[in-house]
Amino acid sequence: MVPRTAADCRLPEARFTPNTEQTSLSPVDNGASQTLEYALDDFGIAQVAAGLGKAATAATFSARAQNWENLFNPATGYLQPRDAAGNFPTGNPLTVGYGSFGQSGFQEGNAAQYNWAAPQNIGALVNLMGGDAKVISRLDTFFTQLNAGPNQPYYWAGNEIDLSAPYMYDYVGAPYKTQALVRKITSTLYSATPGGEPGNDDLGAMSSWLVWADLGLYPETAGAPVLVAGSPLFPRAVVHLPSGAALTIDGVGAAADAPYVTGLAVDGTPTQMTSVSVASLLPYGANLRFSLSATPDPAWGSAPADAPPSYSAGEAPVVLTSSGQTTVAPGSSVTTGLLAANATGYGQAVNWSATPAAGSGVSALPDAGSATVPAGGSTIPVTLHAAPEAGPGFSTVSVAATDDNRPVPTGNIPVLVAVPGSLLAAFDNIGISDESDPMAADFDGDGYSYSAQALAAAGVTPGSAVHAGAADYTWPDVAAGQPDNAVAGGQTVTVNAPAGATALDVLCSATNGPSTGTVTLTYADGSTASAPLRVSDWTLNGGSASPEPGNTVAIAMSGRNSASGASQGGATDVFSVAVPLNPSLRLARVTLPAATTAGQIHVFALATS
Repeated sequence: MVPRTAADCRLPEARFTPNTEQTSLSPVDNGASQTLEYALDDFGIAQVAAGLGKAATAATFSARAQNWENLFNPATGYLQPRDAAGNFPTGNPLTVGYGSFGQSGFQEGNAAQYNWAAPQNIGALVNLMGGDAKVISRLDTFFTQLNAGPNQPYYWAGNEIDLSAPYMYDYVGAPYKTQALVRKITSTLYSATPGGEPGNDDLGAMSSWLVWADLGLYPETAGAPVLVAGSPLFPRAVVHLPSGAALTIDGVGAAADAPYVTGLAVDGTPTQMTSVSVASLLPYGANLRFSLSATPDPAWGSAPADAPPSYSAGEAPVVLTSSGQTTVAPGSSVTTGLLAANATGYGQAVNWSATPAAGSGVSALPDAGSATVPAGGSTIPVTLHAAPEAGPGFSTVSVAATDDNRPVPTGNIPVLVAVPGSLLAAFDNIGISDESDPMAADFDGDGYSYSAQALAAAGVTPGSAVHAGAADYTWPDVAAGQPDNAVAGGQTVTVNAPAGATALDVLCSATNGPSTGTVTLTYADGSTASAPLRVSDWTLNGGSASPEPGNTVAIAMSGRNSASGASQGGATDVFSVAVPLNPSLRLARVTLPAATTAGQIHVFALATS
């Protein structure tokens, strides 16, 4: 556990720790894992308060125990970090933001591994993710590797955060998968040899997990008086309790190759439940009699009522976020959507409001409404209108929502006002981040981006002029963390070059390049021509290459940002490339390459000379 700081006192209001700093020994910012740890801590406090008869305190901390919901992103189906503005990171949640030992937002781990770290309310997590079948599919993929380490989106048996994950199947009607998986882990990753554990024992964490696994039980939810069921390895085990009583666990048919439960009796009474209450077990002891087989029994413990309990007190029934950036032309309207995930098994009535930024020229029609979100989730339509006089640029529509008068987690709607056919309208990649929030951009798909500070040091700020040879560009007039370039993918951009222009100038760079594609030039008389566009890699392949022929370094920097939180040194550039034109014709439009030989071409600005 990491200690709370003064800044974390915002949690009751913000309901999450912003992913803006590293703590403890983490090599990356770890706001998500802090939020998850604090929520589970608060669940434990709530249980203690309830036991002491402190109902008001228990209610307060039960609500705080559900703060994990603020990390659920309905657009991706993962628990993800949020920055100080409440935004989720851009890009693939399984690949963006990795450092040397884990992913940005997570202490020694990643989004795939921490996605199960809400043991206090697994039922809600399953519902938000889309239900049992979808979760089983995700789990099956997750467990294709069993000791993957912090930088792969698979199970890591050697670290504490994943110790409870194998028992997730108990909650989704497939306990036989838990039984087989736990036995596979104990038989393949543990051995009676020096170092015979999958990772650092960390004061007994790994070895105690093995003891629980071989007993056939596990304390899935810290602070809750419940043990979930696996399957025992031994014919009989006796646990002597502090009260003087004994817990006897019998495994009828127990063997290394017989992990499957076909029946369970508690003190002689058969049960299909995949959990055992310890309320009477601790003072009085009990006998648990498992019937075991080498053949799976998919029916045993598979009914919804058989699942271990989830603790929903204080939960937000619905989580909302935007479906992504919405682009609207001046004088027009566009209908976008709020993605609504339902944490319960039944419909929820949600009241929502949408408030555009002042001065943006954008309005929401209507700016408030109500909707019913069914089990499984839905999309709530929101119509945005840009006034005819609205200037081009990015803004945010703030979203708020309540369910039964209780605020629920939301995400704001990013909006771009742009003229159709402009390069701005084609911007679809965030390539620049502020050094204080490097996870706000993902230029190359691996979490790296240009530094706003490094650009400023090179004389480049939003809307400033950039000169390269005969070309005069205007740098995108957008703030760091907003889309600032177009990834070439066949978009057609209006140019309307002056008569006599001899070159189309492209301010660009390639990721995972160098990249070559073909541009199509359309002249005012309707004729077309094709020309190659060859673009250098933005880091010159880690400094191992020279600029491609015809590429001029327009902006030179000495480093870039990483979503992991650690900046990376080395040459980082933006290039100017001239595409020859027929000076006897006037260029009207250019179609960017639909395909490239390698990597991606990113276009920041166009000019003619």
